[in-house]
Amino acid sequence: MIGKQEAYALGFVTCAFGLGSIQLQGEAQAFAVVHIVVGVAALLYAIARDVQRLRSARRDVLSRPVLRAFGVLLLTLVAGIGLERLAASSALRFDLTFEGEFHVAPATREALAELEGAVSMTLYRDPGDPRIRRTRMLLEEITRGREIRLTTRVIEDAPEDEDRYGIGSSNSVVVHHDQDWLLVERPTEGALFEAFARLGRKGDRVLYFSTGSGEGDIQEGGDTGFSGLAVGFQTEGFDVRVLPSPVMSEIPSDADLVVVLAPERNMRRDALAALTAYVERGGSVLAFIDPASESGLEGWLGDFGLSSPAALVVDPVSDPVDGEIRGLSPIVFNYGSHPVTTGLERNRNSVFRRARAFQLRKPTPEDRLDALVFTSPYAWLEHAPLPPGLRDLPERPASERPRYLHLAAAARYPRGEHEGRIVAFGDRDFVSNRYLRALYNLDLVMNAAHWAVAWTDRVTLRPKSAGLIQFPVPIQNSMKAFYGVGLLIPEILLIAGAVAWFRQRRA
Repeated sequence: MIGKQEAYALGFVTCAFGLGSIQLQGEAQAFAVVHIVVGVAALLYAIARDVQRLRSARRDVLSRPVLRAFGVLLLTLVAGIGLERLAASSALRFDLTFEGEFHVAPATREALAELEGAVSMTLYRDPGDPRIRRTRMLLEEITRGREIRLTTRVIEDAPEDEDRYGIGSSNSVVVHHDQDWLLVERPTEGALFEAFARLGRKGDRVLYFSTGSGEGDIQEGGDTGFSGLAVGFQTEGFDVRVLPSPVMSEIPSDADLVVVLAPERNMRRDALAALTAYVERGGSVLAFIDPASESGLEGWLGDFGLSSPAALVVDPVSDPVDGEIRGLSPIVFNYGSHPVTTGLERNRNSVFRRARAFQLRKPTPEDRLDALVFTSPYAWLEHAPLPPGLRDLPERPASERPRYLHLAAAARYPRGEHEGRIVAFGDRDFVSNRYLRALYNLDLVMNAAHWAVAWTDRVTLRPKSAGLIQFPVPIQNSMKAFYGVGLLIPEILLIAGAVAWFRQRRA
């Protein structure tokens, strides 16, 4: 039969791991519920054993140890409550969450700092919503150092606000800036950052999306669409417009940036000539090409020293993504030294989907061409079409040697009093709705846009919208499994150690 010491150890350890799991996941999963139930049962069993022993033993023998035990327990509770209250009232903060959930990104503080004038935030809740404490802590951390009014209101007590702001659920935040406001229904740091940016950045630069030659559709909201990219540019302060490439003979004079999203059909010569004239008079272009199509944009980039063979990049270091075979979706961890890649390091990856590579050669000695993104040194180019039904990594052709390949490049072209800029990417799928917010894809493309228009003060790393960095495989589910079943190993070792120690003392 299990002894009372072992029962106490089992109870305290399982309760601690159950409560810790709730704290880490933000909700009570089956792992936490089972542990708390087992822990409480073990504690009740141990207490019952103690009560039974009290009844059968002499009071004068046991009264002093029992009183001492209860005194220690009471002192521990008082000390714990006092320390918790002291920590809550102090200015000290320690973010011990795995994801650094309360470590505010510089971009968030910068976007908030741009909101001049009166700023306030209201958190709307239902009674008993366990998410409110976490959201309130995040808001307090974001606004630290600023005189920003934070209030919390029960939704039922504010029906007029519910109708005015369209509040649909508890744990929603309304951000006010002067006469403007925005509703944030899932108040992660990333969502709050986007709200601050939209309120403070009013379309300072004009951006045109080329359309009409099979370019990516910025109106489509599905996984293969690019509506998220358009919204991202708007959030970053661009006035987004469209430019029909089939009738394009000149780039509008108000264009600060033109984005060409991998046309699937041949672009007209007049459209390509218009892009050339635009760059030579100091314009900026973000160009995306794709291994699945040839549109004339590839040759246009080649004229500017950014040539790209019609071949598919295979990087055997990269694991499968979204059911793709290994090697065809390069996961990038090598970046060049450039303003676009500021803050992007080996532990901040980007993911591409079936990309092509660039070979860089300056058209004139004054031009400046820089590689931004590299594969691993084991990659090669696959020039032949892949056989249908391929299930594993293709064999490297004998004519190809493994080497670093450039998946993106940035270029500067001084032309008289002007300097044109081009940033070219060998894939467009990595900025689709499916992949734009995967890892650091969004940071890479937005920073490229800011550099292209000489807006380098806005080059930064943005907070991720869902706490954990999003990835095309369910990392959140994996982390929840770690917070659950993965905790069993240290928990079992801890319980086993306690049981062995108690039994050794009794021996």
